[in-house]
Amino acid sequence: MKNNNFTISYKINPTDFPQASTSLELKKHNNNWVLKGVYGMYSENEVNRIISEDEVQAVITKLEHSKLPVLPSEIVGCDGAFQEIKLARGVGHIIYRWWDDELEGYKVLDKLVDTLLEWGRIDYGKCKM
Repeated sequence: MKNNNFTISYKINPTDFPQASTSLELKKHNNNWVLKGVYGMYSENEVNRIISEDEVQAVITKLEHSKLPVLPSEIVGCDGAFQEIKLARGVGHIIYRWWDDELEGYKVLDKLVDTLLEWGRIDYGKCKM
């Protein structure tokens, strides 16, 4: 399958509370799509989940058919978080990095972040806060 070398990496780094960072990576491992990372501030909140082929393929298809602006609009801020998504296939990759809120024209990335966070969501009643 052409997407075996496809990877999505996501990071969010709050400026005022860096310990609360989230880092997730989705890639193929032993013929399964695996989402790994740390959700929130404690290593006990590790994510290691298999995601269905159909769900991942739907995301890849949306990304392949998206049209994103080459230059983002200018945004500044001081309290909030940097978000970053790296999309890679084979030896090629692209990185999108933005400040806190959704960028105009990048709705597909906002939806991708929502999907990754939903896939990586932890039952906070069972994790350390």
